[in-house]
Amino acid sequence: MVGGCTLYMMEVEDISDELKNMNNNVIEHIKSEEYNRAETELIRMSKYFEGKTVLLAATGNHEEIDQIQIYISQIGEYIKEKQKG
Repeated sequence: MVGGCTLYMMEVEDISDELKNMNNNVIEHIKSEEYNRAETELIRMSKYFEGKTVLLAATGNHEEIDQIQIYISQIGEYIKEKQKG
């Protein structure tokens, strides 16, 4: 059981790190006013996150999952309006 928990937490850390890297890419493209590239990266990040939602939901903290989804939507609106926010 301890081994399973450890492996699960390592996977969650890997997911978190990947989302952070993707987010940083989106933000850099927005700062550079490369909105098409930012949108492409945001779509990639959104799909990645959607693919990991079930695994992340196993932690029981659905509020954080909801917050990430809201964040992705908000960033999408900034990109659509070509605003740096």
